[in-house]
Amino acid sequence: PDPVWQRLLPSPPNIYSLPPAPLQPVESNPAVPTHTTPCPSPDPAAGKASVNPAQLRPGPRFRMAGIPRVMEYRLLNNKRHVLVRDEAGYVALWDLTTGQQLQSYGLANLA
Repeated sequence: PDPVWQRLLPSPPNIYSLPPAPLQPVESNPAVPTHTTPCPSPDPAAGKASVNPAQLRPGPRFRMAGIPRVMEYRLLNNKRHVLVRDEAGYVALWDLTTGQQLQSYGLANLA
């Protein structure tokens, strides 16, 4: 991969070489949707749907390894704790001051 560089004025740029990120096949990660939806033509005079480049590949080939992204959250009244629902549907309680997960509630809704 290309190196990442950072510059803090007026010093010269710092260049860091990053190791390649491990990729895992999408089939091994059920949290990644692999479906596509038809895209209507932006030109109504075209008469039929145009080809969307995103539809040429049925889904992502690889997904970078990591934790599922945050989809929904609720900040509690004490402003220190937050309930988080991730992309896989799991709900957890986090402490914002320490950055640690305090408790996991499994698959749940934040209603």
